[in-house]
Amino acid sequence: VAELGGVRQLVVHHTIIGPPPGSGLMGMSLTDQSVLWSRPMPKFSFETPLVLSSGTIVLPSWTDTSTLQVTSQGGRFEARPGWATADLIANVSPPVFRDGHLYGYGGDFLACVDASNGRTVWKEKIYGGSLILLGDHLAALSVSAGLLRLVQATPAGYKEVAKLEVLNRGARADTPPSFAAGHVFVRNDEELVAVRVGS
Repeated sequence: VAELGGVRQLVVHHTIIGPPPGSGLMGMSLTDQSVLWSRPMPKFSFETPLVLSSGTIVLPSWTDTSTLQVTSQGGRFEARPGWATADLIANVSPPVFRDGHLYGYGGDFLACVDASNGRTVWKEKIYGGSLILLGDHLAALSVSAGLLRLVQATPAGYKEVAKLEVLNRGARADTPPSFAAGHVFVRNDEELVAVRVGS
């Protein structure tokens, strides 16, 4: 649920497995469930769209991340394509947004992308994984190495604050980390671990 063009609405990413596979975005009225706008998307994934306060919708696919800019004039909505980048792709978790930048994975690289234009600010090869935002840090969990990293969420460059081996190597961690009660919870196919954050 987000406000776009001054109207609070439900933003839906719909997919058709196909063949051929199809994908699209639409905005639905919360009052009468009518479709306010709709736009087919050329790429495919099962990701949840991320709506930024600027009216920009960010949607990762399995090959890149693209945006739509949704505006409204006289009660009529328009959704126009924006930027796209291959440095962020659909993964275990969607990218996170902080202070005008998106952080997420593009294959083996963790990347920081300027949300206004899609320009890659930095990327670091730490191999595939998932992440969540914890204040001004990223908690990044590797898919198969068992490593949990704490990285500063800053466009100034990749700055790793801590790295801890928390899970058995080799087992897949296809669930992103979660946070509650001062702990980061991570799991893979074999185990669940709680990591205490702070002093």
